[in-house]
Amino acid sequence: MPLLGVGTSLFGADNPRRKRLGVCTYSYNIHWKAARDGHPNVRFKDTIEFLDYCHQLGAGGVQIGVSSKDSDYPKKLRAKAEGYEMYLEGQASLPQQSSDVDRFDAEILAAREAGAGVVRTAMLGGRRY
Repeated sequence: MPLLGVGTSLFGADNPRRKRLGVCTYSYNIHWKAARDGHPNVRFKDTIEFLDYCHQLGAGGVQIGVSSKDSDYPKKLRAKAEGYEMYLEGQASLPQQSSDVDRFDAEILAAREAGAGVVRTAMLGGRRY
């Protein structure tokens, strides 16, 4: 299971103060492509379904982009994450030109409305390693 290291436990499995690892969408690039292509056997097709899937895996949270044409979607995502007691980290693409600023602002606002405490972005193009 591809995981993003957000914290490890020194407290033991039954201690509620224990931190759990989260799952990043980039760990599932091939799956997301299959979902976009309409493959019939994909396990999740959107952010909320991804959150459900990660909850079933026992993850503590997810890192994912929060955008939707449905203005209530971030609130639905937040309610689901809070119900699962999972955290949410956002992802956003930096604006490449001035016409991208409104899109970027909307992604940041949606992530905040969904309850994300942090939003990740990358500043370099191509390979980052």
